[in-house]
Formats: sequence, C-alpha cells, structure tokens
Amino acid sequence: MKQLKKFFVEGLDNPLILFDCWLYVCSFYPLIPGLFNLGTKVMKYKWFPKSIINVYFKYMEINKIHQFIAYKYFDRFLRKYVLLHLDIKEEIDFSFDDIDQIKAKEYDKEYLIKGGYSLKYSDLESTKMDKWNLHTFSNHGVDFSKLKICYVGESYVMGDILEYALKNTNLDILEICPTLWRYLKSRKII
Repeated sequence: MKQLKKFFVEGLDNPLILFDCWLYVCSFYPLIPGLFNLGTKVMKYKWFPKSIINVYFKYMEINKIHQFIAYKYFDRFLRKYVLLHLDIKEEIDFSFDDIDQIKAKEYDKEYLIKGGYSLKYSDLESTKMDKWNLHTFSNHGVDFSKLKICYVGESYVMGDILEYALKNTNLDILEICPTLWRYLKSRKII
C-alpha cells in the first residue's frame, strides 16, 4: 500500500504562517469544483494569458463571499480538529533539503504568491521546502507510535493552541501573516 506524505511544521511560529496561507488560499478558492485544479494546470504554461488569472484574483479581492466561507471553515477547524506532534527524525523521515512540489512546478513567482506563498516567509528562489510547509519522504510511513496529540496545559483544542502560539510568538502577525491577522481581528481574538 502506498504511503502518503505527512505534512508538518516546526515550532510555534510556523503554524501561524501555515494558517495565514490556508486562510489566504481558501479566500480565493473557487466555489465551482475542479476549477481550481484546472486553473493550476493551465497557469504553468507560458502561453496562458496572465490577464485571465489577474482578473480572477482582482475580482476575488472585491468579492467577500469566499473570505466569509474561509473564515467559517477556519472557525470550524479551530473547534473540531486537533494538532498532532510527530516524533520524526531528519534524514530518516524527512529532509529539509527535500523539494517543495508546488515550487518545483516552475510557476511564475507571481503565481506562487497568488497561490499562497509569501516572500515574507517563503524562499521563492529555491525549490526546497520552507519550514512552514514541510513533509515526510514520499512513500514513507509514520508509525502510530510516533504520533501524539498536542496539548497546551490540559487542552488539545486548536483554538487554545492558536492563542498559546499567538502569546508566545516573536512574529509580527500584522506584517508577516496579514490574512491571519484580519481573521483574528474579525473574531476579536486580538
């Protein structure tokens, strides 16, 4: 049976960066199933008119329906999901030098940024993974004994973990994670 890559982050700052990316991407994700996958396929071709992509993203900045849906999704995520701690080792389970599959597809930097990568936390000059978007080796399993639920005090609720990360981060959330900051402000978390 083929093993899927396990995606993970390292430290307290990187989940905040990942959340910023998720909220950003979900705010632009089309409501029509399959349209996003089609768009990502044609975007990498040099012949595809950039104006179509630019118009779509400009429209999505104005249209707040997707942002509303993204915020609702994230509300649910914070209430219903847990964060796992992976007891994995570099060079056995993963490598910091491994390739980020999206960056390796040779999209224009502009498209990578529109797709959620930020120059504030992503090295777009390299195809290596960023610490907010790590994964295990392809076809490499992680034994259940290496998985534990993360707790903050006695709580494993994602909302409590988010608040803990916010209180203990050195990141300037407004500067580095503006999409997350807008979400937190809308929910009166900050």
